[in-house]
Amino acid sequence: MKKFFLAITAVVLSISSFAYDPVNEKLIRSFEFNFPNASQVSWQEVEGGFIVSFVKEGVRARASFDAEGNLLRVIRYYEEQQLPYEIQYRVKRMFPKKQIFGVIEVTSTKNAKDVYTEYMIKLEDSKSWTTVRVTESGKVSVTEKFSKN
Repeated sequence: MKKFFLAITAVVLSISSFAYDPVNEKLIRSFEFNFPNASQVSWQEVEGGFIVSFVKEGVRARASFDAEGNLLRVIRYYEEQQLPYEIQYRVKRMFPKKQIFGVIEVTSTKNAKDVYTEYMIKLEDSKSWTTVRVTESGKVSVTEKFSKN
């Protein structure tokens, strides 16, 4: 019985060592090229590709890749200090009584020449939360507003 148990254990261990890993070398190279020195890297397979969660220079981020290793989208989550100055300036001028609470930066890539970035910025004051979208061209629009109760 002991030999049987050892044989089964050996078979299970050998099968698990050949387990399918969908994250191939091409994907890893593409990720490392686009995000050198990223830490806390975690891969997730989704329909049509992969999502990689990671931290780079203290900023949490998620990147979407197709199965060929092409970067499709990057979403970064950060605070006011990392927001580009021209975006900060525009938002603070339009909403002078509100504080910037947090930023979600979304960069979409169709190809190397067609890259588009927009910002979803959460603002707050003593009475409400407001989310504004700032496009790459500088257009600012309110997407949601909630009262604090």
